[in-house]
Amino acid sequence: MMANKIIRNVLLLNPPGRKRYLRDYYCSHISKGRYYWHPYDLVVLSGIVSEKFKVKVVDAIAVNWDEKKTINYILNNDFQAIIFLSGAVSWKEDFAFMEYLKKKGDFLIIGSGDIFLEQPERLLSDYPFLDAIILDFTQREVLDFLDNKNDRAFSSIVFKTGSLVTGLKEGSGENHNEFEIPVPRHELFPLSCYTLPHLKNLPFVSVITAFGCPYNCCFCPFERINFKKRKLENIYEELIYIKGLGIKELWIKDQTFGADRAHSYALCDWMVKEKLNFNWSCETRVDTVDEEFLSIMKKAGCHTVMFGVESANEGVLVRYKKIISKEQTEKAFYLSNKIGLKTLAHFILGLPGENGESQRELIDFAIRLNPDYASFNIIAPQPNTTFKEESLVKGWIPDYSFQVDSSCSFPVVNTELLTAEDTWKFRKMAIKKFYLRPGYIIKRIFGLLSWKQAILQIKEISSVIRWN
Repeated sequence: MMANKIIRNVLLLNPPGRKRYLRDYYCSHISKGRYYWHPYDLVVLSGIVSEKFKVKVVDAIAVNWDEKKTINYILNNDFQAIIFLSGAVSWKEDFAFMEYLKKKGDFLIIGSGDIFLEQPERLLSDYPFLDAIILDFTQREVLDFLDNKNDRAFSSIVFKTGSLVTGLKEGSGENHNEFEIPVPRHELFPLSCYTLPHLKNLPFVSVITAFGCPYNCCFCPFERINFKKRKLENIYEELIYIKGLGIKELWIKDQTFGADRAHSYALCDWMVKEKLNFNWSCETRVDTVDEEFLSIMKKAGCHTVMFGVESANEGVLVRYKKIISKEQTEKAFYLSNKIGLKTLAHFILGLPGENGESQRELIDFAIRLNPDYASFNIIAPQPNTTFKEESLVKGWIPDYSFQVDSSCSFPVVNTELLTAEDTWKFRKMAIKKFYLRPGYIIKRIFGLLSWKQAILQIKEISSVIRWN
């Protein structure tokens, strides 16, 4: 870190890119359609950093700024520090851009994103432009770091003093069970630029009620991130603030809403009693929901539930510690449909142990579940996961340094039973067989509430098929 640099103005930056990179919350990929959402690390940091410093936000991808326009804006403003997002999908491009910025202006450069979870000390040593890395964007330690109170190790920040790298303090990473954050400055972000295919209202904002995940799926970037729930009063404060902004739609970005059932139930109950009238969607697991829980979610305004189905092969799921059964999955989708909730199913193609026959079974299972939306992703060796370590040992991937997309833009894993090219073919097959069914098209048409929503849906489906 630059010695005794006085920080007044901080820029939160989602860098420009050649593609529509989504880099937030430790899971980076390329948007497959028109959809794009908030860079959530920066959303949380906007509230934290605003407590002591003046903050501005540039989401260069959302507002379609190229490198030149982004650089001109930064150099023509008085920023002393830049906190930027990067990810495994775009890190080489991001690092080159930030290195250039560092040469043009004497900025303090701090990174956040999935690429930094793996060997952060090595990244700081190998890339001189980097001054620090944030490993938990919900913690306030960044304030002390920006305020030059860095004569100690932190539990969530790795930083550099001269040529020396200061690692995490002993005991970091422990589960603190609960946390709270200052209310994020949602209004600093270009809210009109963000959209998702399943929304009822625009604009929308992203919120978390818990950080991390208590489950340990070996292919998930949250496998080694400890779970902690957010204090209910702190969530209430933010929701009231959002209501005051005139926002009607939320995306609850918890990795597993309902992981702490009592906590999530209490939140839903409060939303019902306060009559906040938000519409919202969330991600959860098929083994965490039942009719009672889904019902209180619906009463609180939930309209869409996203489930990680991943595979129709239970043996493969057990191998990678995603312990759910096909019966649990079918029941969760049945109950959601019965209660009147729309569903989105996430699938992973190309998992080790899968073959051509099981991939066809997965596509058939997706059609049988008949969710309102289906996301067919390709297995990717996410940073800091058991799956990536296994992939290196077994030669499914070449080394640590390449780029990966957690959704599917460029498959890289070659297993004994499926090549990357095979998996890509099955993904194309899945998209066509699922989305081009006459019954599905009719269902989507009759499920639309307005011409505006119809146009949005048609554009989204067309862009996904075109992209594929």
